[in-house]
Amino acid sequence: MVALPAIKYENTVSSHIGIRTIRSFDHPYVKVSKHYVPEKRAKYKIVWDQKKVKRPNFWIIEDTVIILCFVDKNDIAISPMIAAALYTIEKVDKCTSKGILSFVKYGLLDKDYAAGTNFLVYCENKVVGRGVLEDDIHYPSF
Repeated sequence: MVALPAIKYENTVSSHIGIRTIRSFDHPYVKVSKHYVPEKRAKYKIVWDQKKVKRPNFWIIEDTVIILCFVDKNDIAISPMIAAALYTIEKVDKCTSKGILSFVKYGLLDKDYAAGTNFLVYCENKVVGRGVLEDDIHYPSF
């Protein structure tokens, strides 16, 4: 995967954050300048709010970068806003997808979260999905 321009973070969340990943061939690295660095991944399941994801600025397709925030059982944030790419997507039903999240280099992943950790997905400062990690965040095995 190749990561293009860096993310500019402010106090707002946007669906367009300046990163687009391109999968030229399948390997667990992100190209940063002239070097490849490992990217962490985790399996996920997201239930999308169908009314909010039909916006023209938001698509649910592979390699789309999403903004998420890990939360506790009361939806209180336990992480900063984090950028992650929908590395793979499998549609479960009309409102649910699962697959692999790829945490991009500049995504501000502050620590590795365990399976069962909940998160909220944001677009244009609104929650558009609720997800859960189905396994621990980790580097992929080779």
